[in-house]
Amino acid sequence: FEAIAVSRDKRGAEITAETIVPELLAQMQGFEKNEKTILIIAATNRPWDIDSALLRPGRFDSLIYIDLPNEKLRCEMFKKNLSSINVEDDIVEYLSSATENYNGADIKKICDVLIRKVIEQEINNVMNYSITFEDCVDALKTVKSSVSIADMVQMKEFKNNSL
Repeated sequence: FEAIAVSRDKRGAEITAETIVPELLAQMQGFEKNEKTILIIAATNRPWDIDSALLRPGRFDSLIYIDLPNEKLRCEMFKKNLSSINVEDDIVEYLSSATENYNGADIKKICDVLIRKVIEQEINNVMNYSITFEDCVDALKTVKSSVSIADMVQMKEFKNNSL
């Protein structure tokens, strides 16, 4: 959402700030006069970049903070994404514990790397290959968390000041 609703205080965002944000505000103001219900939902990883006028009551009345997945949720994500291959529960638990501060896209990428490993083994006539701890270590070396610590700190500050 920050791509079209960038703060008008941001440098380098003059075109968006001068044209799209005021138009978006005007259009949202017009929704109140309509008899039909319209629900507007926006998502962002950088709420501090959104123009403050859009965050005032009457525009987006509710801000919902969704944290990074905890270990239990990461475990479920790994189970779901790796359900098509042979993988032991202890491997899934290891992956879940080793991926703190990873988001859903990062977890999906790790799963894709592991699935490709199985496919490579099957191409080389190794049938019913099971993922090993070494495969997981290699995947974790390849796929790092895409979430920056600075953004996590800024998100927690935004959450504490906004919600």
